[in-house]
Amino acid sequence: VNRMKDPSINGVLLNYHDITKRKQAEEWLKTSEEKYRLLHENAGLGIGYFSSEGVVLSFNSIAAKYMNGVPEDFVGKSFFDLYPKELADSYLGRIQRAISTDEINIYEDFVPLPSKEKWFLSTYSKIINSEGNLIGIQIISQDITERKQAEENLRRSEKKFRSLFENNKAVMVQLEPTTGKIIEANEAASSFYGWNHEELLEKSILEINTLSNAEVKEEMNKAMLEQQNYFQFQHRLSNGMIRDVEVYSVPIQDKGKPFLYSIIHDVTDRKRMEEALREERDFSTSLVDTAQTIILVLDTEGRIMRINPYLEEISGYTMEEVLGKDWVSTFLPDSDHE
Repeated sequence: VNRMKDPSINGVLLNYHDITKRKQAEEWLKTSEEKYRLLHENAGLGIGYFSSEGVVLSFNSIAAKYMNGVPEDFVGKSFFDLYPKELADSYLGRIQRAISTDEINIYEDFVPLPSKEKWFLSTYSKIINSEGNLIGIQIISQDITERKQAEENLRRSEKKFRSLFENNKAVMVQLEPTTGKIIEANEAASSFYGWNHEELLEKSILEINTLSNAEVKEEMNKAMLEQQNYFQFQHRLSNGMIRDVEVYSVPIQDKGKPFLYSIIHDVTDRKRMEEALREERDFSTSLVDTAQTIILVLDTEGRIMRINPYLEEISGYTMEEVLGKDWVSTFLPDSDHE
């Protein structure tokens, strides 16, 4: 407007808002989401996120590959779309157990996949936002088919036991079940722990396990009674370094005497990756939940995977109401669709 033509206008009022903090939060969110995406895709494990009803919210590429597809093929599908009803009911029950506890639930499964059957070690854990509300279930699956086949081979053929024990790349030890004394150890065990064969045979697993002696003996007793054969421990190496390990222990008879046969896997790197994923996920979730700006996560087809609380507030929709819907028809007026 030309002030000379409209003498009633005395001036122009400019209103400025400092949006520095908002822009910083958006940049942090972008960086964090990218870091989390890279961890999610490069973890070397199958990772899926599910709703409390067992509906897929997202798959990483490895999880999708297990199912002979790409991640976009599975978003919005339920366990009942992917597995036989008996299995789907079982998996849905696990999700409900994960929701009801703060513990991480661990399972071993023989799973029928589109290409072939495989063994998986899977962990189920719930995802909570910064307000304490459940937003989904994370399932991390590791293909343990080769390890299970190795264990089955050991059980089937005692004649092959010695060769498998001595030459196997996995750490293996044979223990006296009441004292924990190491009766035998393979070359892989010496390499992992840092003691030579003779030194290892002078030691007890009580010196290596970071639990108290009473706790270690209690766990060995569970293995001997076949109440439990899978354990998670921390083991101390000869140089003092502590490593996270998964231990599979079964009772065996050797020359008429009972022993514990244990296969030990170093999972330190996997644990660190899981922790890094958790920290990045929690940070990203916190930013998404508290950001005072619209955040809308879409799949490659433009379907809604997630909206943040701010968008819920201004749109009147809840996450459950818009999940899987086309974002254009949901949020844009009809006149803007073209």
